[in-house]
Amino acid sequence: MQLDPYQKQVIDIVAQEFGMSWMDVISNRYMRGENKYAVGFCVHYLYERYTLGEIHKNIFKNKTKTLLSKYRNMILELNKNEKVSEIKKIIELKERLDKKIENI
Repeated sequence: MQLDPYQKQVIDIVAQEFGMSWMDVISNRYMRGENKYAVGFCVHYLYERYTLGEIHKNIFKNKTKTLLSKYRNMILELNKNEKVSEIKKIIELKERLDKKIENI
């Protein structure tokens, strides 16, 4: 798999925040708990430069575009669910990631 430097950097930053390797983020077939948020954040940030089709074709080949879109929408909807404690941790994580990705 050939990732461009921006793609690799985004995936690395997200993976580090979740305590995973970048290969785990890309290749995990089972999306439970934080794994789905890690993929969602990757898609969310990559979507600023690439289409969903490109992200699916070049990076997340073992996931459907529908699933990638669903995970991205989870990130977009975070602020609507602020009251749940699990979501609060993810929102704080998103704020850290926003700052890191912004500086790439």
